[in-house]
Amino acid sequence: MLKACLNGDRPASEWVPVTATVLADGAAAAVAAGAEAVHLHPRNDLGRETLGAQAHRETLAAMRAAVPGVRVSSSSTLVRQALTT
Repeated sequence: MLKACLNGDRPASEWVPVTATVLADGAAAAVAAGAEAVHLHPRNDLGRETLGAQAHRETLAAMRAAVPGVRVSSSSTLVRQALTT
């Protein structure tokens, strides 16, 4: 299975998708290119990774609209940071 990792633990920039809409566009392009699943790190309005429910709801809704039926996983380095401190 080919999984596209759309952003990750990188600073927000023009090359790193941040908003739900841009992530969904990236997911659609990745699936069109052959990806069977996508992985992402939801971001808040400031472009920072978040575990917030609102960002996850918005991002997953955009993913489901853009790539229905495709597996979507999300995570955050915030979890790793919490586990190591």
